[in-house]
Amino acid sequence: MTECYQRAVSRLLLTLLLLTICGADSLAGETSWTTSGPAGTRIKQLEADPLNPNVILASVMQSLYLSDDSGRSWSLLPTLPGPPVAMVITRTGKICVANGSLYVGSGSFWQRTSLPPGHPVTYCLEEDPANPETLYLGTSKGLFFTRDLGATWFPLNDDLVDPNGYVYPILALAFHPQTPGIVYAGTWNGILRTVNGGITWDLLNPACRNTVALAFDPADSDTIYAGSKAFEGGIFRSQDAGATWTPLGLGGIQVQAIGVSASKPGLLYAGTSHRDLYTSGGLYISEDYGQTWVVSRKGCTYGSVQSLVVDSGYPGLVLAGADDGVFRSEDHGVTWSTAHPEVNTVLLIGDINIHPRFPDRVLAIQGNYFYKSQDGGASWSAVSFFEGFWVQNIARSPSIPDLVYALVNDGSIAVSEDSGESWSMFAATWNSASSVDALALPTPVGLVVHPTNPLILFALRGGRGIAKSTDGGHTWNYCNSGLPGYNWGVGLAIDPSQTDTMYLSLELQGIYRTTDGGNTWTPANAGLTSIYVNQIVIDPENPSTVYASAVQADAYPAGSWGPGGVYRSVDRGLNWTRCPLDLPLYDDVMSLALDAEEPSDIYAGTASGEFLVSHNQGQDWEALSPSFPEIVGIFHVSHIYPLLISPSSPKMFYVGSRQGIYCLTQRKITGYYVLGGDGGVFAFGQAHFQGSLPGLGITPNAPLVNLTATRTGNGYYLLGADGGVFAFGDAAFHGSIPALGLSARCLDLEVVPAGDGYYLLGEDGGVFAFGQAPFVGSLPSIGIATVAVDMEVTPTGRGYWVIARDGGVFSFGDARFWGSLPQSRIKLLRPLVRIKSVADGAGYYMLGEDGGVFAFGSARFMGSPQTAGIPLDRANDLEISPQNRGYFVLGGRGELLQFGEMPFFGSLPALGIQTDTIDLDITTEQQP
Repeated sequence: MTECYQRAVSRLLLTLLLLTICGADSLAGETSWTTSGPAGTRIKQLEADPLNPNVILASVMQSLYLSDDSGRSWSLLPTLPGPPVAMVITRTGKICVANGSLYVGSGSFWQRTSLPPGHPVTYCLEEDPANPETLYLGTSKGLFFTRDLGATWFPLNDDLVDPNGYVYPILALAFHPQTPGIVYAGTWNGILRTVNGGITWDLLNPACRNTVALAFDPADSDTIYAGSKAFEGGIFRSQDAGATWTPLGLGGIQVQAIGVSASKPGLLYAGTSHRDLYTSGGLYISEDYGQTWVVSRKGCTYGSVQSLVVDSGYPGLVLAGADDGVFRSEDHGVTWSTAHPEVNTVLLIGDINIHPRFPDRVLAIQGNYFYKSQDGGASWSAVSFFEGFWVQNIARSPSIPDLVYALVNDGSIAVSEDSGESWSMFAATWNSASSVDALALPTPVGLVVHPTNPLILFALRGGRGIAKSTDGGHTWNYCNSGLPGYNWGVGLAIDPSQTDTMYLSLELQGIYRTTDGGNTWTPANAGLTSIYVNQIVIDPENPSTVYASAVQADAYPAGSWGPGGVYRSVDRGLNWTRCPLDLPLYDDVMSLALDAEEPSDIYAGTASGEFLVSHNQGQDWEALSPSFPEIVGIFHVSHIYPLLISPSSPKMFYVGSRQGIYCLTQRKITGYYVLGGDGGVFAFGQAHFQGSLPGLGITPNAPLVNLTATRTGNGYYLLGADGGVFAFGDAAFHGSIPALGLSARCLDLEVVPAGDGYYLLGEDGGVFAFGQAPFVGSLPSIGIATVAVDMEVTPTGRGYWVIARDGGVFSFGDARFWGSLPQSRIKLLRPLVRIKSVADGAGYYMLGEDGGVFAFGSARFMGSPQTAGIPLDRANDLEISPQNRGYFVLGGRGELLQFGEMPFFGSLPALGIQTDTIDLDITTEQQP
């Protein structure tokens, strides 16, 4: 075995946060959200250097790529601590990126400054063309500017208030080329203009709602184009500096990027969002000032176009930042090529499906790509599908789980009888009826299979409504009786027990219900205050309970209905009650799911990236930690990101994003070990006894002070006060203090998450690293002399906390400092004995020898022996649940006290065993 003893100077992180002590608990995942694919890098923004147009910047997930040859080749810039949200290259050559903070760099390093207070959502970032390094930031709380690259920010919101008294969110900005004091701003409610640098504002064009793109004509500064990402979409033009506006077509198509050619008059480009991909691709071109438009596809794969750079470097050059990566054209967009292979692996996940009998088998789709995982998302492989065709949704038969259907973009049906391994496709017959608008787009929106009859399917086909097939998808008849004229379906759910009862949500029309298998529909909106319902979920154990999520942000007409959120019906949709889930303005629930194993648990993903959970049918909500990565949290109402909960053990969450599928494992406690004062080990629940020193006839040279279970739960380490290490079960020995020929009193052993090493903590705060455990500092190495009592490793294994007897906390590596007792001015009567981190490292608990419990960061106080009125001579250990919903306190005589939600498997006093106890460690569910 390789043994190592390392000491090095480490920088101590001392950032004081307030002590958090409260009575409510919070759900936390055991690990962070992770993704191993289907991997991808959606291009969010392209930006050209204003002084050197050959230099192009591309934002990709958490990275930035830089090209100095007009997009032919790219190099990766230093990684940011978060995904870029908005960026600009200043006229002084500095790169400025907003992503929760403002980062300023020159390509080799980043300097962090602040964003405006109040944590507003960032939408756009622009430089004042007349004042280099003066930046304007469009946010959910209005417009701000800084003259010193983020050191100080000033609001420009005095006149930026809508008729309801809210500050306009600023989605896009455009400065007049000759008169920078004239600024145009895109908002949810139209286009604003100021002629005095933001002192006063006028609303110019309320018809162009959700304006996310603005562009001037290089040949005429009074001509400006605007793109709408509202559901009615379209592109607009003003030729008189915004006084009047003319629609230029693309109605119903969401325009999110505009390019105007300087080298070829009349040539316009429009990048459109994913909603338009169903029929005509992501990039439109007009050669007659927007009178007619054609789709440019030659050399481009399907994908939403987020950003455009036109004529940068030389005439005819166009760069498009899309869901599929960066595409480049040198002939004004006639033909395209991939700009760089390393920047073109994005997958916008359209749907995820889990096999109900084999929950590790996951199927995912993106456009015309199918992917499968046989190991619960740990790895992915491609499944062959038909070239040139794509699907948005797949549907698995509940009665024959290996039977999977897919609705193809041209109206065909694809079928797999082996759970997505192979596919066949056939042309379907769609019988029209008087209730069908023949001119409406037959966009494939949704597909559902009957719960008991695998040949009955229902399909949502855009503006044509809902259709039904009774022969496995070969023949379809529309069943729109009772639906309004505008019947674009959004969500569909079938009652699993009363299969003729179904719920259909229509865009801007609320919910409709049928009890005769779709023959007739009636409104079911009683109690709804929002009529844009995007998802419907039925409780599988009690189908009379139905949940619906609704949108508030993209109201049309503006303000025509009340708040969105989550609604609940207990009478099969006859009446609805809004759950008390208060979201900020312009935030919406975009993903909704029930836990089939625990249907009282309902999960919601929001547009701002929060992951919320209710454990009592929507009555109370709390944040699930860790929350979605920011790159997942950029939603729009036109796309519902799939959220699924696997029936596996342990429980798995899957979330589809524009960067692949993110997974979160949530494990339950299955048992625990208790270490007795004589070295005896007692196993409770599913914890497996692996041996003890008395059982082996071994008398240690020093008393035992610690038991640490392995990550699998099938082994454990025992630590002697002299640093001797004893390994049982699958615990691997990596070294000990006596084996190094050293003498040190030790207090704790902590295993790194990978299980290939561990740390020993000395009483003087010295840290000894064995195996592959990385040494990142100790108290002696930074010149601190105090008595240490415990340590805790971070979830990444790249840092740790060390605590002193008085409650001082010292953070090393990537361990974040969340507070300490001395800095919170809390004086102890008896010393501390333990520190335990929450699963994602966003907080920690500390335990006093007298049983006092102290919670910092996201740790939540749920009680202590004192508050429960239970006297303890001494508290020796504290263990928390992987979900941060409770904790154990172990007393010196084997007392095991539960606080919050903790499973009890027994204790020594309950077994009639009288002995001193030293330590406790839990075991959790493992992957099969």
